[in-house]
Amino acid sequence: VPMTEATSLEITRRASDKLEWQYEKLEEQVKQQEVINADETSHSVNGVNHWIWVFCNKLLSLFKFNKERGGDIVERTLGKNFIGKLVSDGWATYKVYCSDNKVVHGRCWSHGLREVKFECKIKYPDLYRWYCDIFEMVKKGKAERDKSKRYTWFEKCKAELSMWITYAEVHQNLRKLATKIKNGGDDWFTAILYPEVPLDNNEAERSLRPFVIMRKIIGCLRSDMGKRNYEVMMSLISTWQKQGKNTFYMLQASL
Repeated sequence: VPMTEATSLEITRRASDKLEWQYEKLEEQVKQQEVINADETSHSVNGVNHWIWVFCNKLLSLFKFNKERGGDIVERTLGKNFIGKLVSDGWATYKVYCSDNKVVHGRCWSHGLREVKFECKIKYPDLYRWYCDIFEMVKKGKAERDKSKRYTWFEKCKAELSMWITYAEVHQNLRKLATKIKNGGDDWFTAILYPEVPLDNNEAERSLRPFVIMRKIIGCLRSDMGKRNYEVMMSLISTWQKQGKNTFYMLQASL
């Protein structure tokens, strides 16, 4: 169907305006979730770098644009009274939010494993295998049904990772990695104490993937209107897909 760019933008704007109330409803639902995964990736808006954030789980996705990679975006999204658990890649913004609001925070083991593999697998294979063994211990602790036994696993894994960090710090070129792992603290073992918390942040990364693909195709957004359209439309489309709903019929019924 031949149409101008302005016409296409106007059609999308009208659709997102009508779906605004569902987006606002989704914002409230996110605050009530037991577990939320969060992540962010860069996205240019009219030549200015922005960040697109996702707050999601297996049933819903909420996307938000922010000019900064930090600031109070997490608190503005989840609120000060969020009582769920937050899983992230360990970026300082999440850690500050969880610390300030006493929110349970889980670290992504996939990120840790990738970084340790990159730094250690060839030069320090023993350290790499040791770190993988610790991860296997964490998985066993998470799978334990007895609460008191899970706490025993928690203490055991915590002590083992502490020893790993000590050995890694001996090597000068691994000190930065050791510090990064050390800064994760007890958050690496949240999934042992709270089995409902996943060991990775893959859900958020998968939810962001369509944005990454689209960024490669279109390069950037060109207006604040387009940015808002993105937030609303992609949040609802992603949520409908996760819930197994037909996107076309849901969109048709909503409009």
